[in-house]
Amino acid sequence: MPFVQTQILDRLTEIFEQYRTQHAFVFEDEGYTYSWLLDAIDKYALQLRHDGLTSGSVVLFEGRFAPWDIAALIALMQYGAIVVPRVVGEAGRQGDIVAISQAQYHVTIDDLHQLHLFDLEQSGEHSLYSKLRKHKHSGLVLFTSGTTGQPKGIVHDVTRFLAKYSGREPRSQRIVAHLIFDHMGGIDTLFYSLFNASTLIIPKSRDPQSVAQAIQEHQAELFPTSPSFLNLLLLSGIFGTFDLSSLQKIAYGSEPMSPTTLSQIHQALPHVKLTQTYGSTEAGVLRSVSKSSDSLLVKLGGSGIETRVIDGILQVRSPNMMLGVLDDPQAITFDGWYNTQDLVEEHDGYLHIFGRANNFINVGGEKVNPVQVENTIRELAFIEDVRVYGERNPIMGQIVCAKVTLTADTDKTSATRQIKQHCLKTLGKHATPTRIKA
Repeated sequence: MPFVQTQILDRLTEIFEQYRTQHAFVFEDEGYTYSWLLDAIDKYALQLRHDGLTSGSVVLFEGRFAPWDIAALIALMQYGAIVVPRVVGEAGRQGDIVAISQAQYHVTIDDLHQLHLFDLEQSGEHSLYSKLRKHKHSGLVLFTSGTTGQPKGIVHDVTRFLAKYSGREPRSQRIVAHLIFDHMGGIDTLFYSLFNASTLIIPKSRDPQSVAQAIQEHQAELFPTSPSFLNLLLLSGIFGTFDLSSLQKIAYGSEPMSPTTLSQIHQALPHVKLTQTYGSTEAGVLRSVSKSSDSLLVKLGGSGIETRVIDGILQVRSPNMMLGVLDDPQAITFDGWYNTQDLVEEHDGYLHIFGRANNFINVGGEKVNPVQVENTIRELAFIEDVRVYGERNPIMGQIVCAKVTLTADTDKTSATRQIKQHCLKTLGKHATPTRIKA
């Protein structure tokens, strides 16, 4: 069957042709040019045709986020497959994901970079897939854990999804790939890099030292990551060990940022612009502008993107967002709005995003934001890390609990007392942890 092409995927190929001699990736300290990428995509596309894959098939694709895996992912998209990307070795409920996605084929890349296609003998029939097949568009299915822990399949139209990257001239940068391609942030970083003819630097590992070493050795300019990883960088002490002067911008997102972490990163890297990004698996990554490098206030927008706040909850409508959720036909309202469930406050055109409202802890009718409690506890000098969560309670409904990691030689009894005193003074009794594990 002939490949399914779209103008946007054709535009991506044009960029690869135009920048053939430039490095698309650095992987294990070896450079791979856009010319290499074009050849690899052609190789995998021809094999998919030889193996009898039909356009519109649902394909579970397992890779390691190496250059050949990325080439195979693009080949599947060009062929018109509905791709369910998963990372080899990542923890996850693979059996559930195969069943929910109705994957018809399983594609892997072996150690010799050869592609293997296996028939899973499933129907792959879903109304969202029918929409993609009707328009002859490739699809992308990303999974989240869902609020109940049950995997939730989010279906995107690749043509719609990639449209936001294609309307501007490339401006090459050197970008660190920390997030990977079964995560919205990783997919966004990948295609932002490719449409900008940039060089994507893939660290040998995703630990702080390996990432810092990749930034230093390959003179990375842009580093998209999460607040949690930035906190790990601070705790690791790498700022005095590696030269990160090439960095121009850190884009952080995927979870709420602690004011303490933001302040410390700003002090450690005063030459770096810190920008908050906002996105979700359902809505994609929206264009955003932070008020300043040391501010948690952000404006969301971009071509065709609309936002509104109803009862303190952010809703989004965008031409690039998901088609829908496999097991939730009501995920998008009849007029095209997606309820993000993120609690926000508006400040003169900017938003302060606190995180998912359904993650809040209900203490006797009082809603407690666990992120706010974590940020308050992190203000204490002897705290290395903290996680706040709710536990059921027969009287209060739930109680606030905290698991903390203390700096060396900190007395646990004294630390517990100080945490409770600090939270009581700052947040009030309802938000003060009842139980603290150190």
